[in-house]
Amino acid sequence: MKTMTTIILSLAAVAACGAEREGGSSAGGASDQQHSERLQKLPPQAQQTLTREAQMHEARIREIDTVEKNGAKFYQVEMENQDRSWAVKVTEDGTIVQVKKTAVDWEDLPQPVRDGLLREAKQQGQEAMITEVETTRRGGTMAYKAEIETQGKAKDVTIDPQGQKMPEQQQQQQQQQQQQQQQQQQGGSSSGSQGGKQKSVRQQ
Repeated sequence: MKTMTTIILSLAAVAACGAEREGGSSAGGASDQQHSERLQKLPPQAQQTLTREAQMHEARIREIDTVEKNGAKFYQVEMENQDRSWAVKVTEDGTIVQVKKTAVDWEDLPQPVRDGLLREAKQQGQEAMITEVETTRRGGTMAYKAEIETQGKAKDVTIDPQGQKMPEQQQQQQQQQQQQQQQQQQGGSSSGSQGGKQKSVRQQ
């Protein structure tokens, strides 16, 4: 009898743990939904900027706070991806005024990444300085984004883990659009040729 009671209590404990886990996951989903609803309430230009920033770094929005200080109103948003978290301040018209990000120390970078960044810096000239390096994401994989400053002008360079320079975000998007257009054109030409064949068969 004691053994049967012990088994029943054990099964009840397992069921309770499962219910807690399910409750936690649903709470997490509700939190993401709340962030999405909060984002939709922001001015359209601020929404577009934050959505673009999240998509660019393959990140999710964790928190949105409205801040009013010294007559200025802006939104402070916390983002995170698989590698890091950071905060973005954006105004009502969609202008990013501050990004608090976690930089990576030079000695912590993989050797191929250091070699690639040094190569890019030398191409910019002898006065080039690598002022900051941070982790980001491109195509689902981690990459390293560095700011190289030359004579007061800064340029962003993205390096993959193998030390190779990656195309700029806009250039990459343009290449993808061109590939899509080529595929659409090829699909249209093939369907047109098939239609011509069918017409010729009917004429015969």
